[in-house]
Amino acid sequence: MQSIGEAVGLALALVLSGDADLLEIVLLSLQVSLTATVLACLIGLPVGALVAIARFRGRSVVLI
Repeated sequence: MQSIGEAVGLALALVLSGDADLLEIVLLSLQVSLTATVLACLIGLPVGALVAIARFRGRSVVLI
């Protein structure tokens, strides 16, 4: 098992060397995160606006 210092040193070396595998992993992670954020906004923002302006039975439960 590596110490934290060795792990940080290895991570820094990979980042500074421009490792292709690391870049691919980072780009995939960003793509997944941004896709999830966009989908959440497409669903959440209209629903939030609806809850904010509409009056309906059970609204207080939804607000809680």
